[in-house]
Amino acid sequence: MHPHRCPRHPALPRVLPACAVLVVLLAVAAPLSGAQVPGGDVLEFERWYVGDLNGQPAMSFHAAVSRHPSGQRRDAIDTKVVIKRALGGAPADLFEVVDLQRMEEGVDGTITSFQFDHRENEQAVSASGRVVGAEVVATMHHLDRADEVRLPIPPGVKLLGQQGSQDLLASHQWKPGDQEHFAGLALLSNQVRIVQSTATFKRALPNGDEVFDVVMDVLPVPTTLTITPKGDLVAMSMSLGIINIEVRESP
Repeated sequence: MHPHRCPRHPALPRVLPACAVLVVLLAVAAPLSGAQVPGGDVLEFERWYVGDLNGQPAMSFHAAVSRHPSGQRRDAIDTKVVIKRALGGAPADLFEVVDLQRMEEGVDGTITSFQFDHRENEQAVSASGRVVGAEVVATMHHLDRADEVRLPIPPGVKLLGQQGSQDLLASHQWKPGDQEHFAGLALLSNQVRIVQSTATFKRALPNGDEVFDVVMDVLPVPTTLTITPKGDLVAMSMSLGIINIEVRESP
């Protein structure tokens, strides 16, 4: 719910946009339930979103989840942010972020393997890895280097993929003030990080959609998420004072 950086990413996850979330988009161009995709997988849904930064169009986002014949799922989230900033009378500078995230989830929604690719203008970094027992084993690729990183998973913590996180929120009967805690993975500031989040239920909308405030330990500012009863993200907003992000359905 998904995923990364300026305040960095969004990472967008679909229920957990992350990074400081400067990126994520949401809008449902069309859930494609039960469609067949190559390899015998079933495409559970595919969604497109767009987002504004301080009222100006700046983001686009595409998310898809497919289920393998084994029951495992693959999350794919692609995010792009383009910002033009003029300083005084100088021509506008271009700041562009492209963020790609791929995660494999077990049948219980926990992450089994992952791939992150992140580019800011011409600077690129990527990471790939897997969850092995109580450890995240990742390889970081940056400036022609490949470095292995091992992260211990805190006791009692399950690392959920984007769809696993949203399924968790959709599995409860909520009352205002109820909370749920969950954790996932993100690429933040050129490091793979375990990100822990707390979702607080705010209210149900007349159409049945549910509104949550989600706070990540890496960014203690609430992100307001609206999800369907099935756990699919409909909209997202965040205010960082001078930075305001609004994500909505793409036409």
